[in-house]
Amino acid sequence: MPRKAHTKSRNGCIVCKRRHVKCDESYPTCSNCRDANRHCEYQVSKAVFRHSSLNNFTRTSTPLQQPSPISPQVITEHDTEDDSYSPVNMHHMNLFHFLTTETLPSLHTHELIDISPTDILKHCLPVPYLMNEFLGFAALHKSIVGGEAHMRESYRFQAMNFQTHALSIYNAEPAVLNAETCIAAFLFSSVLGAHLLCDTLIYRGDDTLNKFLERFVQYIHIHRGIRTVVGGHWDDLSQSPIGRSFVISRAVLGDQPATFGPTLTKLLGLIQSAKLGESLTKSYKLAIGNLQSIMNVCEVSTSTSISTPASVSAYGAVIAWPVMVPIEYVDALGMRRPEALVILAYYAALLHLYQQLWMFGDGGRFLIESICDSLGVEWGDWLEWPMKILHDDNNSLELISDS
Repeated sequence: MPRKAHTKSRNGCIVCKRRHVKCDESYPTCSNCRDANRHCEYQVSKAVFRHSSLNNFTRTSTPLQQPSPISPQVITEHDTEDDSYSPVNMHHMNLFHFLTTETLPSLHTHELIDISPTDILKHCLPVPYLMNEFLGFAALHKSIVGGEAHMRESYRFQAMNFQTHALSIYNAEPAVLNAETCIAAFLFSSVLGAHLLCDTLIYRGDDTLNKFLERFVQYIHIHRGIRTVVGGHWDDLSQSPIGRSFVISRAVLGDQPATFGPTLTKLLGLIQSAKLGESLTKSYKLAIGNLQSIMNVCEVSTSTSISTPASVSAYGAVIAWPVMVPIEYVDALGMRRPEALVILAYYAALLHLYQQLWMFGDGGRFLIESICDSLGVEWGDWLEWPMKILHDDNNSLELISDS
């Protein structure tokens, strides 16, 4: 008996295409996969928010003519591979809606981006790599805060696809950075960094410290690499609409603090007394100084008695630490040096204090517990403050002020 033909579903899931069955394109899981309890995956279209084909049209002086009816043959022969004419993908529109109603407002509420969601979209729409990354970030957000387990897995898959697509566009078509394009590149660097950090903290795989550290060090190198490209255009950024917050952040976080609080003074003393050598000790001191700068920002953000003309978001400061530290510290972390792990535990304490942000989750707790288990009781004196933060039932940010 001949096999019954089926109507192709162009935007159907990968599983249905492979099985040659019609897909109803339900998102994030189609009905076929749901009924069969299969993992449903969708391919990210090449057409995701590319430049409009209208930019390729040229105006002529030819008078307008009455359009003739389009025959079915013309429609059939149209180049269906042209991304400019691809049908709207409702899965992408679903994420775009979540981006505008949930993800961007969340970033704005926590002062992670100092421009309005509307202005962010103005920068995203003409820049394919930036739009793809923001959609990927929205998919990651949705994988964390909403839906059943199988839906979260599907959204995370979408997040990885969009991020990969964004990076491939960015690498294939390097932007010529100037006063206009550097804003998009800076936003890309910022959101990509937050995306990578969040994915590393939340989705830890087998929950082993070694696996986490591999991904964490890889994330730092990728983020630093993108950030370096933008680094030559700080002056242009300072004159842009995001310039005010950028100038303040760089001034507050860029310089080493003049003094350390009692908590980090003790940690630095332990490191100096360990006689680790001048170079390594210096890199550790710089990383601890970066921690102190962030703790100063956190203290200002939680204090009612400290008045400043302008402040930096505590959440943004915490996210910034991995790209602030010297590369020598990152190398020491990659080698699993115990002192580097201790410093990371202090950073994890800040992640834990701000765990209400969906990007951090329980990542701080996991890190502190894993590092303490790895190093053992002989490092208890070094890890006193992170453990104190972890065991504080009130999860009080005031503990930073006492540090």
